[in-house]
Amino acid sequence: MVAGAWFHDNTMLVSALRDDGQRWLYRLDPATRKFTEIVAFEADGGGNGLTTGFDYMQQSHPVSPDGRIIYMVERDRREYNGGSRTDPRFNRIVAFDIGSGQRRRVFTSLVDGDIRHIQLSPDGQRLAMVIQGRLNSLTTQVAVVAIDGTGYQVIGNGPDARNSGYSVAWTRDGRNVLFSTPTAGMANDWQVMSVAAAGGSTPTFTGVDVKHSDRMLIAVSPDGSRLAFSGTSTAKEFWALDNVLSALR
Repeated sequence: MVAGAWFHDNTMLVSALRDDGQRWLYRLDPATRKFTEIVAFEADGGGNGLTTGFDYMQQSHPVSPDGRIIYMVERDRREYNGGSRTDPRFNRIVAFDIGSGQRRRVFTSLVDGDIRHIQLSPDGQRLAMVIQGRLNSLTTQVAVVAIDGTGYQVIGNGPDARNSGYSVAWTRDGRNVLFSTPTAGMANDWQVMSVAAAGGSTPTFTGVDVKHSDRMLIAVSPDGSRLAFSGTSTAKEFWALDNVLSALR
């Protein structure tokens, strides 16, 4: 079970894999502990529920400020039927309308790689993403795009694409994007970097780093004062740092 995002009414979006092999998105009310089903899709790209031949990346499902839209990363196995490629890319962002059950494609990446993590800006108008390169493109890009699919821009790069633990987060004012990246030359040591969402700047080190972890997933509190992050080494860990982002608000 993976907690994805908060709705505006303080309920939580949760992704869960059931015993029948089907993955569901639920709305969880922490106060009552009640789960409400939103939609189902096949974990292996099968043909029931929301998708027909689609897989969905489960790391992040940001929700629009009005609670009506869930953004997801997908890949389409049908494009490779009969072809030489057996592992299609997670290269699309789609918007799922909870009320109508309709899905709309927002963005398709042309990079030879996977969109590993996405987050919605505080005003709900832009998506930040990490695109992890594959064999022909061993680079990692941090990019932003508007929710209507326009204005795509690469704003930063990671030093190595062989680790899948990258993630992104927005500062409270929406001016900067934070992203986790391996320390140069140290595959299991991580840093949190900051880069201007408008582009045109060089990423800078925030002063936050983690050692001996195979990944680093980050999140910023709504008021912008706290940075939460998790990692895995010999044991799973979760941390929260107070006031570390005061200069970036």
